[in-house]
Amino acid sequence: MLDFFTNDKDDERAQPVLNVLTDQEYEFIASKDPAGTYDRDMRESIYWILGKLEEADRKCSRYEKKIYRRFIAANFGILLGENTRVSGNIQHAAGLTVKGRFDGEIRVRDTVMVEKTGVVVANILAETVVCEGEIQGEVQASKFIRITQNGRVQGDIHAPSVKIEEGGSLDGQCQVKPWPRVVRAKEGWQKRRFRLTS
Repeated sequence: MLDFFTNDKDDERAQPVLNVLTDQEYEFIASKDPAGTYDRDMRESIYWILGKLEEADRKCSRYEKKIYRRFIAANFGILLGENTRVSGNIQHAAGLTVKGRFDGEIRVRDTVMVEKTGVVVANILAETVVCEGEIQGEVQASKFIRITQNGRVQGDIHAPSVKIEEGGSLDGQCQVKPWPRVVRAKEGWQKRRFRLTS
């Protein structure tokens, strides 16, 4: 169990009182990280438990309510497992970890991590890109791109900071320059986004 489920009197771990979840469901979700990266089955299991808590709102114990509040705003990263082969477009507000093969286009707000076993045939737009495997396509990052000693990138890369470790390879052009700033202006009740170029 996690530290925030303690008994206030003697600071020992309390046995949670559960009104909605089974012990197994509670232990399962309590062991997960709201900022974690999970495969589709794991995310569906977590969402199923959260749905169960939402439906039984008034019956939830204080422990169940704490779990619900902890996860309700969670935006889990996507994990494409080692034996996975996926094609299409991924647009996601969190991160992406690729251990299998992906073909298509990737646009994420956080980090794209291509593991040693990962192969990505796609254009990538992300905050950070780390390549330990293979990427074929244009890579754009708003913070940095790192190609590790076994990483291979075939395509042009664009980022304010690029690191290619000894043994890593890039077959393409590298453009290192600051990312365009995004400024938000408030006019009345509407917000507008303006992209400024350097």
